[in-house]
Amino acid sequence: MDGMFLIQILDEPQVRSMKKETQHISFQQSLDIILQNVSEAPVVYKNLHEAMDECLAEDVVADRPYPPYNRAAMDGFAIRREDFHGSNAVLPILGTQLAGDDIELECRPNTAVKVMTGAAVPDGYNAVIRFEDALAEDESVRFRVEKVDLWQNISRKGEDAKDWQKIIPKGTVLSSAAMNVAASLGHTPVQVYPKPTVSILSTGNEIVPIEQVPRPYQIRNSNSFGIRAMLNDYKIDPIFLSIVRDSREELQKAMSKGANADIMIVVGGFAKGEADHSAEILESLGVQKLFHGVQLKPGKPTWFGKKGKTAVFGLPGNPISCHLTFKVYIESYIRKYMGLGSTSPIKLPVGTEISKEHGRTELVLASIAESDDKTVIMPVRYNDSGDFISMLPSHGYFIFDSDRDTIHQGETVSFFPWKNFI
Repeated sequence: MDGMFLIQILDEPQVRSMKKETQHISFQQSLDIILQNVSEAPVVYKNLHEAMDECLAEDVVADRPYPPYNRAAMDGFAIRREDFHGSNAVLPILGTQLAGDDIELECRPNTAVKVMTGAAVPDGYNAVIRFEDALAEDESVRFRVEKVDLWQNISRKGEDAKDWQKIIPKGTVLSSAAMNVAASLGHTPVQVYPKPTVSILSTGNEIVPIEQVPRPYQIRNSNSFGIRAMLNDYKIDPIFLSIVRDSREELQKAMSKGANADIMIVVGGFAKGEADHSAEILESLGVQKLFHGVQLKPGKPTWFGKKGKTAVFGLPGNPISCHLTFKVYIESYIRKYMGLGSTSPIKLPVGTEISKEHGRTELVLASIAESDDKTVIMPVRYNDSGDFISMLPSHGYFIFDSDRDTIHQGETVSFFPWKNFI
């Protein structure tokens, strides 16, 4: 019925659960806390040939005008445009200018200079007529065109860049194109942001190495492989990897070692079970808890803290939860640490109506599909956050805000692909 209110009578355990939920911070609050606590790392210098995919910590400026001289854009004859009087004009050839040669010829009225592509055009000449439109006869040249434009086939001094002009701004990732430009400007070494060191601890009595055949109630250590793959997008190799049993002594030992990294990722042990000791051990080691528990699905038990300059992330152990919380939290931290901007989503419509009832922010696994000749985003359904196989058809995720309960078909969402283009 139109205008009908739905009133649900909650029993006492449900009310207690809701009160506990309100103690958790919002997704946006959690992300803000993380970004406000990114450690500032000292910049480093690298030779240009070692700096591919690094992020610049300085502006790269032009060391001189570019081009640094009036440059012939084609093989041909340099003339003064005012000396051209149609196709019957015949001009004496004063000499030849090759690429890389110093200018030794002085401009004279009613003369031509043979120039090669990339050569400096002597001052005073202001047009180049290509060889195909000229007929050289002994020491003179006749032209087979009716019209010549001012600065035709000449790249003028400083037209690409002025002296000391900013060419590559701070924060740019050195792609192959940027490397080429920096090399042309003679900029080496380059000042770049460092990559953080990372340690990964997978906790739980049920976790075994992937090479091992698990017993019926054990699972393989898949999360560390997913995390390493995502770290590899930033050319980061973990300095410490460990599988840790749910023993206070073993956890304390592994966490003490893992905390030597710039980022320590602890997977599992942050829920409320009897064997979930991770949060307790971290705090006993002097890690300051900044939040524990987020109004987020999946990812509710996420934990974050700092010890000095080390950032500590506690991620849920279920694979989908672990993967998604790495993307929204740890990747955001890494990008700011490395001087990169935030990831850029793709704006696309959803191909079906999506609803939720829990009132939390939801990270929705999604795939890109075609529907009625349009590219759309489709949610990927899964049984629960441990259903790792359901991740296979997904291409990324989008964020379903907490203040929305429905996203209508055709509505545009911000889709974040698994693979970033830095």
